[in-house]
Amino acid sequence: MGWGSVERDDVLARFREYHATGNRKIRDELIHDHMWIAEQCARRFANRGEPMDDLVQVALIGIVKAVERFDPELGHTFPAFATPTVTGELRRHFRDYTWDVRVPRRVKDLVGDLNATIGSLNQRLGRSPTMEEVARAMSVDVDVVLETMEGARGYRAASLDDAGHDDGHSTNAQDKLASDDSSIDDADLRLSASKMVGSLDERSQAIIVWRFYEGCTQTEIGERLGIGQVQVSRLLRAALAELRSEIGAGGGVADDWVAVEQAREGRTTPPPSRGTVENSPVRERRRHERRQTSHQPTPHRRARARNDHRVQ
Repeated sequence: MGWGSVERDDVLARFREYHATGNRKIRDELIHDHMWIAEQCARRFANRGEPMDDLVQVALIGIVKAVERFDPELGHTFPAFATPTVTGELRRHFRDYTWDVRVPRRVKDLVGDLNATIGSLNQRLGRSPTMEEVARAMSVDVDVVLETMEGARGYRAASLDDAGHDDGHSTNAQDKLASDDSSIDDADLRLSASKMVGSLDERSQAIIVWRFYEGCTQTEIGERLGIGQVQVSRLLRAALAELRSEIGAGGGVADDWVAVEQAREGRTTPPPSRGTVENSPVRERRRHERRQTSHQPTPHRRARARNDHRVQ
């Protein structure tokens, strides 16, 4: 996509208006109009064993963060600013969630079933299930359950040093700066998220973790829960609405997740009533997140730890 002076000036004007008014419709439009950056960055990582749709979803989170952080007064174009941020988000995805290649394929395929089975049994029995109960529910041997639980720990950091632009030029230094620049905000976001998600019921927590921390599609989540995609979509919207209602409009991570869902579905929504906006939404969000003092683990790690220890 070209980046002419007219288009650049129009985008910068829209960013100024968004930061001045906090208009969520403008924010959603900016995210939607720059989805091409997410797709372009995701293609650089396309040959690493991850579905392209999942990579685009991860990249969209980077677009949301870039829209919030971009300062139109610094003289940069938004694509130049957003690309390192999006690439850094993709790198973190591979660093945090990539399988060790030594984990057998059959084990990888069973991990989702194992987590769903343990969660279902825990709810039905009102206690942590035994190893035998899990094996019986999955119609597998206890040894298979043990192997799958061990395999679930097989996530490791992936080596991404060879990722570069389509023209073959490496951007490692630029990507490192992007990763370092966003790591503080990323930690704050996850800290805030862990506290918010913990207030939801167990099923809603699982849906949020699977959707935004593991990158599952709504169909995949439905398969884990034994429900349809439409019901997953409805439950997801309800969970996000509950999160946003607890902390109000401009609620940081919850707003980001809502924006990502809207971008995935190709739709926008009118801005909620926010009252008088005295500061930019970027400052409001960061000020709110700094007030979060909880040191709970991230929802993804907490969910994994709970599953690891539920079966003794």
